[in-house]
Amino acid sequence: IIYATDYNTGLAIIEYGVQVLRPMERVEIDEWEIDLMALVSDAGLLDQLTAQQATAMEVTRLVVCVAIDCATRCVVGLTLSRSTSSQAAIRTLEMVTTDKTAIALSLGCRAGWYQGGRPEFIAADMGSAFVSEDLKIACAGLHARLMNPTGGVAKLRSRIERLFGTFSSHFVSRFRGRTFSNPVQRGDYNAEAEASLTDQDLLVALVTYIVDVYHQRPHAGLQGETPADCWDRLVAKYGLPSPVDAMDRRAIFGVELERSISGRGVRVFGADFTCDELRDAYKHRHQRKVRLRFDQMDLGWIAVE
Repeated sequence: IIYATDYNTGLAIIEYGVQVLRPMERVEIDEWEIDLMALVSDAGLLDQLTAQQATAMEVTRLVVCVAIDCATRCVVGLTLSRSTSSQAAIRTLEMVTTDKTAIALSLGCRAGWYQGGRPEFIAADMGSAFVSEDLKIACAGLHARLMNPTGGVAKLRSRIERLFGTFSSHFVSRFRGRTFSNPVQRGDYNAEAEASLTDQDLLVALVTYIVDVYHQRPHAGLQGETPADCWDRLVAKYGLPSPVDAMDRRAIFGVELERSISGRGVRVFGADFTCDELRDAYKHRHQRKVRLRFDQMDLGWIAVE
């Protein structure tokens, strides 16, 4: 950053922004209320409804929480929800640490979504979702430094702000039901009546756009290199931070439950989990209640305290 010495000269502060070299060195995370009305359909039955029934469905703007790797401009995490929340931020952070190729392929993407890993620095604004104790604990568990730059200064988180601008101009503009960025642009356009996507449709379209279009298209901020190619090149050069192992993942992001120990161990979602320690506790301990955590993406085993 270069600072002008005297404002009387008419000069201003010149900022080059934060410079990063390595993948996952700095991840910026933020939320954006999508400029698009969507039909909220929990059951996914829109195709089976009559036009009158579809009209009666709830129409609203959804909030997307996105994380971007600053060095490569790759999107490394994303969640879609009805409102801002710390839980959405934590789930986005969880996605940052995983290989999301299986998700992308299940949604019909042609390319993989393997970009991600353990972040070193996480930059977020001062919104309620990003100053919560739960998010701070999750970042501490990852050994990642959480930074909250001054609110209202978009250039301190320039990559994520530009990404939302790209979403608005290149993705949202393709669909009916746009709310536009201000009332003047919107005019008398009835965005609610024109809504054409369900929440699930919107999620599929957004992930497909990110994986198959945005990651594969030359990026001006990367001197014409695509985010996907930049990721591969920098990973080959610098590598990635150590991955988050399965036990740490359950400790940091796992859903906590309390269960009673039985002769079969503990039961979660109709499945029994047991081990020597649980069998010993059932035989010799009077306290039968235990706390456990499970990974929503892997129910093959659980962690019991």
